[in-house]
Amino acid sequence: MNLPGRLNLKSQNFYLTPLFALAIFENLIAATWNVDPYHEGALFPTAVGLAEGLAPFKEINQQYGFLGPLVVSLPLHLFGNYLIVQRLFGFFLTILIALLFFSYLKILTNKTVAEYITLIWMSISPIWSWSLDRNALSGGYWPNQLGTFLVLLGLLLLKRSRSAALLAGFFIFLSSQARVEFIFVWLFISVAILIKEKEKRIFWAFGSSLSILVIFFYLMSNDSVSQWFEQTLLVWTMNPPDLVTIDAKFLILNLINFLAVSIIGVLLLASAWGLMSKVRKVWISVFLQSVLVCIFLSIPRYLDFQIKIGRFDLVAPIKLAFTNTLFSFINMTLLICFILVCFLTWHKRPRLSQLFGLFDSTQFALIGSCVGLLALFHNFNPDYTHMVWPIFASLMISLIPDLSKTRFAKMIKRASAIFALALIVGSSCIFLTHLLEQVHPYRTPMLKGLYGNSTLQVENLDSSFMVIDKQVKTQKVLMACYTGLLSVSTEGYLGVDEWSWNLQPKEMISHRLDNMQKGNLVLACHLSSDEVARINYLQREGLLKLIEKNNSFHLYRVSQSF
Repeated sequence: MNLPGRLNLKSQNFYLTPLFALAIFENLIAATWNVDPYHEGALFPTAVGLAEGLAPFKEINQQYGFLGPLVVSLPLHLFGNYLIVQRLFGFFLTILIALLFFSYLKILTNKTVAEYITLIWMSISPIWSWSLDRNALSGGYWPNQLGTFLVLLGLLLLKRSRSAALLAGFFIFLSSQARVEFIFVWLFISVAILIKEKEKRIFWAFGSSLSILVIFFYLMSNDSVSQWFEQTLLVWTMNPPDLVTIDAKFLILNLINFLAVSIIGVLLLASAWGLMSKVRKVWISVFLQSVLVCIFLSIPRYLDFQIKIGRFDLVAPIKLAFTNTLFSFINMTLLICFILVCFLTWHKRPRLSQLFGLFDSTQFALIGSCVGLLALFHNFNPDYTHMVWPIFASLMISLIPDLSKTRFAKMIKRASAIFALALIVGSSCIFLTHLLEQVHPYRTPMLKGLYGNSTLQVENLDSSFMVIDKQVKTQKVLMACYTGLLSVSTEGYLGVDEWSWNLQPKEMISHRLDNMQKGNLVLACHLSSDEVARINYLQREGLLKLIEKNNSFHLYRVSQSF
């Protein structure tokens, strides 16, 4: 598939080819930026363990699902335990998602619109669009990406023959093993198929059943069924990580952020319309609009004051909204766009009994997907929602009425192009500013090929790995620390048990400090009160000895078995 098409200077859209090349380059380079010991420590140790033959869940823990680490373990087995291998896997997955997204949009609309929308998603990345304090985010791989890839693949297969629905059911159910919440996507798409796709029901059910059997036999072959249940389903129902507290502060903060971003988006769209009518040269309009985008992005640097109502600062969410303009606009305004499209296209308010007849089978499947994906939004960080945006965007595109025959069709097309291109160019400018800062290479062998944005950041992490490498010979390490990345090296998984970090429900890991072998190590950081009390007791009894201490953790050696 030739996504941008042949470069043709006579074509009105000849500039799309170099922009796609730039977007691919940006995503590739961003994959080498900023190690995130916390988030990457949730996936990479499992992938390393699977690569060396450990049983999933039983010998190496994982709370999201086995599929993400399993597919990464294959290149790790070939090329070694280097984090850059997982990063490059995430990059290739991004390109595959873009290809699937483009193919699906071509079915829903036309090639030009598909190119623009795909290019926006590839270009406006939170990894480098974060302008506040000039910090770039990590270019890491996350299970949401694999889940989105499998869902898009399934949705594309659903548009084909009846027999293809078998594969669609297989892949979409399989996405639940990339991240357990994707089970809701499968569930709501199943409802849509039951209602709208009578001829595909049997194929869908057979494919889903086949996926269930494959998952079950994989877990059975590793004797990990009960551990899988405990570490995924039980964790997410008993004590899910990073669960937001929905209170008055949460609602006010997100309402202000949402309204601010929406207003910024409306202003940018209005300015694109104005430039389109006043400036004859498209490239000049794009340049001026890009300058405006960059001005919006620079505003947070000057919002260094507070306006407080009680203890709540009104300026903070507005500052965050301006910081997130480039990518939050396409993430956070999806809901309002969806509502507006519904009101514009439904001339008469339907009764509930008529609701199913308003949508075709494609729209129903997309609605099911988006409703299911709401299960993921226990946080609303732009880098988190950006991964699943293609599915929400596909729904929005499928609902927009055909405007090609309206009197404003040509003006809408040109203004939209200016708006989209300005966001892409503005995002690329921000990328270039970060590119000049990501020049500090990590020295740790496992982190070879990755770069941080400050010497201090890089040296702190390198020194942590150096301390562990110096102390670990034939011993193993008990990871009583939330930084799971420290539990691995190029030699493999260093953990004394299956838990690569201590961010698990207390009921599961409270016994870990009760049985240790002489010579083994305990790496401790961000301990619970019970863990602090237990380690203090073991030190007083002479069973643990502090051997290293730095800003990130304390390292103890077990003096005698207990």
